[in-house]
Amino acid sequence: MHFNDMCIRTRWLGLTAIATLFAAAAVAARENTKFSVPFDLISPVGLPTILMMVSFVLLLALWFLDRRYYYKMLIAAVDYGERFEKH
Repeated sequence: MHFNDMCIRTRWLGLTAIATLFAAAAVAARENTKFSVPFDLISPVGLPTILMMVSFVLLLALWFLDRRYYYKMLIAAVDYGERFEKH
């Protein structure tokens, strides 16, 4: 129960943060705010672009955590439960 609760809370919190970043990007798109990089290496970048990139990185982090960590823990818990039932 604790493992399942941990997975669901992590997903819930991560997806809430992603939805908030999407909403902030939509609001920032109306304002047309741009940031320039020091030394003029690239052209000015819009705030919605930055927010969407941050949300994409967060989405990748959630996927990595879910697929590479929680999934392996779930498989190990099922294997342990099967061995426990056999004994």
